Amino acid sequence: MSGSGTPGVTRSAFGAIDQGTTSTRAVRLEPDGRLDTVLQLGHTMHRPAPGRVEMDARELARNVRACAEALADVRALALANQGESCLAWDARSGEPLSPVVSWQDGRTVDSLARMTADGLAPEVLARSGLPLDPYFSAAKLGWLLAELPAVTAAHAAGRLRLGTSDAFLLDTLAGRFATDPATTSRTGLTNLQSGDWDETLCALFGVPIETLPPILP
Repeated sequence: MSGSGTPGVTRSAFGAIDQGTTSTRAVRLEPDGRLDTVLQLGHTMHRPAPGRVEMDARELARNVRACAEALADVRALALANQGESCLAWDARSGEPLSPVVSWQDGRTVDSLARMTADGLAPEVLARSGLPLDPYFSAAKLGWLLAELPAVTAAHAAGRLRLGTSDAFLLDTLAGRFATDPATTSRTGLTNLQSGDWDETLCALFGVPIETLPPILP
């Protein structure tokens, strides 16, 4: 993302947006090394059932946009996100098709237990470097497609996008459907050796590989 400023004004500070578990912060780094929080906005955590933790994707996007506007005069703007929180959205309209499922969410405990009973844990660990754990987003993304009719319908229509919250925020606010290797390494869907989405892992978790964002530096 890049902010707009007054023409002819030299920008010397850098900005960062930290979209965290309970709030979104705009942070400004001055040339002298001073770090200032410019704006901090909280958001609502929803707990619709035991073990489930969700957030409203639109609320997160509004807060990130407000933080970006508060940092409009910086040279460059970086985004940090909740690495393992994920959601589904429509590729054409950009509208969320699910809540943001938090990294704290435990709805996939049973499905992961079945995968463990089926002896899949060693292959997942060998390919991704990660254990079968509801903390990571692979099983949560598969759950969204399997359990939510709107997500299933979007997939059937070729309009589904799945990803971690950074991919949604970049797509919504900057028009760029993408993510980065550091975030994808925590999904459980990338190959430990290549750093790319792994077809076998995606199939195991029920995540269509074509719905995932490109992985860019």
